[in-house]
Amino acid sequence: MNLLRGDFFTCDTPERFTAVSDGFLRFAGDGTIVSLTPDRPAGSEQDFFYDFRGKLVIPAFCDLHLHAAQFPNAGLGYDCTFEEWLARYTYPAERAYARPAIYRDVNRRLLDTLWRMGVMSAVIMGSTAAEPIHDLLCLAAESGMQITAGKMNSDLGAYGPPAETTADSLRQTEQLIRDSESLTPLVRYCICPEFVPCCSDELMRGLGGLARRFRVPIETHHAEGAGDVELARRRFPAITYAEVYRRFGLLGDTPAVMVHSIAATEDELALFAETPTIVAHCPMALGDIPPDRPFYAAHFLKRGVRVGLGSDVGGGHTLNPMAQIVAAVQYSNLVAKPGNRLRFLSAFWMATAGGGAFFPRTGRLAPGFLFHGLVIDDSPLRAGCMHTSLLDRLQKFIYSGDPERMVARFCAGKLVKRPFAG
Repeated sequence: MNLLRGDFFTCDTPERFTAVSDGFLRFAGDGTIVSLTPDRPAGSEQDFFYDFRGKLVIPAFCDLHLHAAQFPNAGLGYDCTFEEWLARYTYPAERAYARPAIYRDVNRRLLDTLWRMGVMSAVIMGSTAAEPIHDLLCLAAESGMQITAGKMNSDLGAYGPPAETTADSLRQTEQLIRDSESLTPLVRYCICPEFVPCCSDELMRGLGGLARRFRVPIETHHAEGAGDVELARRRFPAITYAEVYRRFGLLGDTPAVMVHSIAATEDELALFAETPTIVAHCPMALGDIPPDRPFYAAHFLKRGVRVGLGSDVGGGHTLNPMAQIVAAVQYSNLVAKPGNRLRFLSAFWMATAGGGAFFPRTGRLAPGFLFHGLVIDDSPLRAGCMHTSLLDRLQKFIYSGDPERMVARFCAGKLVKRPFAG
């Protein structure tokens, strides 16, 4: 057994939290949390002891959506229209990502940056090339972090020429799934159709079959705006965008991340709530490349939809999850009506337990969950401050802190060292 002493804060729901000052977290060798108590548990004298007294301990962050190939583009092109941004930045980066010298460097820097930002769990979409994702999955297994990733599937041209053939897309996806099965339990393959306008019926049907056959999760863009909704409606006039995914086995049978869902209908929200589906809200990206309508995160939560936060890099300019939490609150303050705005606690829940629900037993410091955690030395922020409750300390760190103050990172109970520095 292992025992960690510190000041603990975790969200149980979007509205409720557990805070334990100078408490004890006990976890087993496989990382499973046994207890979180204010007093040292009986029989723990022989446990391996981590003494972090006075330091804040929170669940590690989860980035529910980012694009590996676009990581070098973070911070570029946000004065462009969406179509200009795709043509000038996105597609060239995705073509370059197929080159070994590029993807080997990008993948290492990406995982290293996620570690520095306290992101121990991430869902990553690649380009249509297979080799870069194979490399990323192998590096993820080496890093000790919890990573789900997949090549992008796209055999139709919506905003450009088709990126691949249907047969190649399905063949490469199946091979990557098989290859990933030999990696660590923390690393999984994720089927990633780009979005409905870029995927043929045959491709979506084949991907749905692979998802059911191998029991792997799904991540795809959904209802990002009026443009792609209209393209989907032209092909499928009688059903909603989400129902297209369900028709082809890409929603409802295995866990799925629907990215953005800005133009989701009320019927689609009901479908998400009753299936193992999580919506990835990417607030920073919505400010960098504004959509044609607002996203109301608090409304999704009230409808029972699970919502997590994603950076959407390079659609967003930073992998910093603290910046995503702040952006989610600020964005909601700007677009939502009073009484329906996202609260800080809910945004923190989305960055931890909300997105963590996509993974096994992830996102909370509670018995039965895996200990994915961050230890933070926030003492400089407390100097001269009268407000020192654990909630106050957390909020101050999220808004004003620096990831460099994270002094330890745990994933599944293991202390994770920086994986690919330099």
